[in-house]
Amino acid sequence: GNSERAVRPPSRPRPPLLVLRAAPLPAYTSMDLGALFGGSSAPARLLIERDQFVLDGQNFTVRAGCVHYFRVHPDLWEDRLARIAALGLNAVQTYVPWNYHQAWNASSLGPARVDLDSPSRDLPRFLRLAHGLRLRVVLRPGPYVCGEFEFGGLPAWLLRDGPIELRTDAEPYMGHVERWWGELLPRLRREGLMLDDGGPVMLVQIENECAASLRPRVLVAAGETARHQSGEREREQRESRESRRGEEQRGAERALRICYFHTGVNTSR
Repeated sequence: GNSERAVRPPSRPRPPLLVLRAAPLPAYTSMDLGALFGGSSAPARLLIERDQFVLDGQNFTVRAGCVHYFRVHPDLWEDRLARIAALGLNAVQTYVPWNYHQAWNASSLGPARVDLDSPSRDLPRFLRLAHGLRLRVVLRPGPYVCGEFEFGGLPAWLLRDGPIELRTDAEPYMGHVERWWGELLPRLRREGLMLDDGGPVMLVQIENECAASLRPRVLVAAGETARHQSGEREREQRESRESRRGEEQRGAERALRICYFHTGVNTSR
């Protein structure tokens, strides 16, 4: 009989294999990028005039990106900041979580010393790297930072001595804040990291998301009349909100005074 032979389709040339690789960022040094993006380390002055930032007499638009140093390995800080600069941004903003820099000392049964020197907590080095890349800094030291960080950056040891009213001007909370900032802010001033000393820190944000904590603290008992629920309850809740808002405003104003005392930077609303 006749044998059948398998018929193969005509061969087609294979397309070239396309391999995509992320292009590495050029290995600029701080000095290289500083020259590339310009700028000066001379003391500067930032003002607000007609709803516009004015830096050394020139209108200045803050184009900032976030780099949270406490979430990045310190060996990569310069690389991440260089990428911010390479994007054409002129500033970087970062939180400063209090509980990241001041833990609880189990031996002395008290707050540990403020750590601004260990490699992953060396905030002055992070700010110097930003300065070397001619990036301005928006510093956000809280004391409450939120930032999806544990307890909003507040140390858990604040709760060890019983009830404490947080994020207001009440004691002992503000006393703890003063001691924390009394370590942090003078250190930045001594190392010349504030704008008017020729450093990169041009803005400091006090507190964060204050309005998010304004919650009515009035509980209404079951069985109240509709009149009370619609009238008295609303009045009590309004008074509670106004009271809380006043407490937070006084706390923020006191925080501003502390910040001014330690940094000498003028503050305005």
